[in-house]
Parts: sequence; structure tokens; C-alpha cells
Amino acid sequence: VSATLTRKTVPGQVFLSGWRSHDDGISHTVIAHWPTRHPLYAPHADRYNPLLFSETIRQSLALLSHVAHEVPLDFRLGWESYDSSIVPAALSARTPPTDVRLTITHTKVTRRRLGSTHLAAQITAMRDEQPLGIARVRYIAHPPAIYSRLRGEYADAQAATARALPL
Repeated sequence: VSATLTRKTVPGQVFLSGWRSHDDGISHTVIAHWPTRHPLYAPHADRYNPLLFSETIRQSLALLSHVAHEVPLDFRLGWESYDSSIVPAALSARTPPTDVRLTITHTKVTRRRLGSTHLAAQITAMRDEQPLGIARVRYIAHPPAIYSRLRGEYADAQAATARALPL
């Protein structure tokens, strides 16, 4: 899976390795590969960082918005709501790196007159054939003009980051 489709700027940060559509037309399976080490989502006490689960979902929804729902690449995605639950034992950090299988069902895809698309997804995740977690996400894809109007001076992530205070 390309970095462009997951909205990552560093190809090595892409966790997704593949996807497929189900016959029902609304569900998809996404395969992710969790590394044993990651510079941002570092394990703690021999457990994966739970944010790794959220980032895997974020990458998966970005991918599916483009390849399954034909959202143009220049549209910007924003989450309206996110609710998740994780099985703590499934976060145990093991070697070799872990494969995660997400089943994502889009329960709503509504295209608006001015170009925005509203989506809702339910996600179940398995790790080594054991339950990992579940999530529900409502998100929206805005065309560039609408996103810029809504975000104002924060629409350009690089410019906003450049104004941040040093650590």
C-alpha cells in the first residue's frame, strides 16, 4: 500500500500491506504489519502502544476512502467521532512483528452537493486470530476549498507545525 493512499509522508511509516473488498460491497479487509519497534509508538512494559491501533485505523480509512469510495487524493479527511475498545492482552509485544487484520464496514457514505463526503465505519480487528479491538468512526472528506475555509491558518499542516514552539 502506497504512502500516498494512507496520507503518510514517510513510506516506512505505512503499516498496511494489503486490502480486499467483500462481496457485500460495503465491507473490506485490510492487513497491517505492526513493527516490533517504532519511533513514535514505542512499546512500554512489553506492550504495544494502544495508539498504534488508532493509527492503523486512520491509515485504513484513508486507504479505503480513496480506493473503495473514490474520494479524490487532494480531499482532506477529518474525524468527527472515534470510539474504540482494545483487548489489553492482545497488545503484548512479541517478536517477530505482528500482523493485524481489520474488517471495516462502512455503514454510511453520503456525498454532499458541494463535494464533501460523510462516512461512518465499524471496525473489528484481529491479531494472530485473536480479538484485538473494535472501533466506530464517523469522518468526513472535504474538497481543498472547503477544508481551507474551515481550518483557516491551520489548513497547511507544514506551516502550522513550523509555528509550533520548540520542545
